Amino acid sequence: MALVATLATLATGCGSLADELDREADPARVSQPPAVPPIDTAPLDTSAPSDGPDAAVTATACDGEGLRATSGMVNAAMGLRSMSITVTNCGTGAYELNGYPALTVLDEDREPVAIDVLKGTEAIGTGLGNAKPKVFTLKPGESATTSLTWRNTVTDAARPAPHGTFFDIAPVPGRAGHVLQPGDGGPIDIGTAAQLGVTAWEKAEPDSGATAPAPSTPAS
Repeated sequence: MALVATLATLATGCGSLADELDREADPARVSQPPAVPPIDTAPLDTSAPSDGPDAAVTATACDGEGLRATSGMVNAAMGLRSMSITVTNCGTGAYELNGYPALTVLDEDREPVAIDVLKGTEAIGTGLGNAKPKVFTLKPGESATTSLTWRNTVTDAARPAPHGTFFDIAPVPGRAGHVLQPGDGGPIDIGTAAQLGVTAWEKAEPDSGATAPAPSTPAS
């Protein structure tokens, strides 16, 4: 028993000596062991994003001029292709449109493709509708549309048929452009004639489905 008591006394003494050395080295006792953070038991969000590098660019954000652009689906029949592009006033002021948009076809690297863009669609096909250009104003929330038409026909086997991936469309020449793909994300398969017709802007009716949601603040 005496031996046990002696060992206990020595252990206590060693503990007291260690505590005393700690107090001398850190009188304020600021060197406390770090707290263990709580374990986060919330499930991880493993859902895929709604868009990404492979997603089709079928709509643009509201730009600094207060416009947003949206592409429609391509209608195809007997080698004839047509689709619409809608611009919407997403700003807070009025926006004037006059005449034809400025359109460029781009490849997958967003480089221009050698295609003749025509004002009107008479050279592409008859009976497609070609309203005369006119000046009108889009109020916030209002939209305007233009139609693009081309043919996917090969008449010259020795001439490569141009293919595009994007449309760069500006409301009028000299203004900021919007880069879009066809609504189905498919290629712009223009034949060897290498021509595309575009109609003048027309104001969309409020109940046509082309009007965008409530206006938002344009990007700076």
